[in-house]
Amino acid sequence: MKKMPNGRVAAVVVTVAATVAFFSFKSGDDRNFQVAKNLDIFNAIVKELDMFYVDTLDPNKTIRAGIDNMLYSLDPYTEYYPEEDQSELEQMVKGSFGGIGSLITYDTKLKRSLIAEPFEDTPAAKAGLKAGDVLMEIDGVDLAGKNNAEVSQMLRGQAGTSFKLKVERPNAKGSRTAMEFTLVRESIQTPAIPYADVLDNQVGYINLSTFSGHPSKDFKKAFLDLKKKGATSLVIDLRNNGGGLLDEAVEIANYFLPRGKVIVTTKGKIKQASNTYKTLREPLDLDIPIAVLV
Repeated sequence: MKKMPNGRVAAVVVTVAATVAFFSFKSGDDRNFQVAKNLDIFNAIVKELDMFYVDTLDPNKTIRAGIDNMLYSLDPYTEYYPEEDQSELEQMVKGSFGGIGSLITYDTKLKRSLIAEPFEDTPAAKAGLKAGDVLMEIDGVDLAGKNNAEVSQMLRGQAGTSFKLKVERPNAKGSRTAMEFTLVRESIQTPAIPYADVLDNQVGYINLSTFSGHPSKDFKKAFLDLKKKGATSLVIDLRNNGGGLLDEAVEIANYFLPRGKVIVTTKGKIKQASNTYKTLREPLDLDIPIAVLV
């Protein structure tokens, strides 16, 4: 009888042991096994790339891209906020952020963002930025091809930090003049209701820009003011509303729905993630006709 080499016997033993472990683990807890296995694969790939890829990897950037794409595959709303992006989370909760205080819009022909409206007494207005200024560079980074969200993200940051902004300003001759500004970011409080008024035919109009912070209080005040001015119907404009806190949305819905009505139900894998939100207060007006723009 021919003997197997010791190394081969060892390899067979290891393989058998691994197979037994595989099936015992898998039969006991398949889901945990799949998670652990794929995390090991991801870890191994990152190490291989770091060791053998032709260019030097930035591990923070590479792994962050992996996390962002993983979350993007789930839905548009699940996001990861690392510690250094704490200001973004605070903005969502409080409705304020560090920035320059200007609306920007995107020009499809130029494929660049433009200053649409610098708000009064903000860094943008103080520096002299004007509507129509074409955004060219931020701290030397060319903004060509970047969308509004990407440019907006670059304009924001911790209050007190500064950056250089290059723009091109259209002139009377039809050309553009290059200009450079140094701006210092300040804490910008986003107005929850940029505009509210009574339009023709006694139509009340409220532009609600966010559900962050405490917009329900501003909304209540605006609505009661419109009713005093004679509004007999209401348009709520939610176009370009960036979202925010669910509690605030429920509170605003409560102004027009009877007490005790279910507004929304959240469901999750664990019991703590499931909740039912009902109207808790008496409404302000049950009869006024309402149109919502989205």
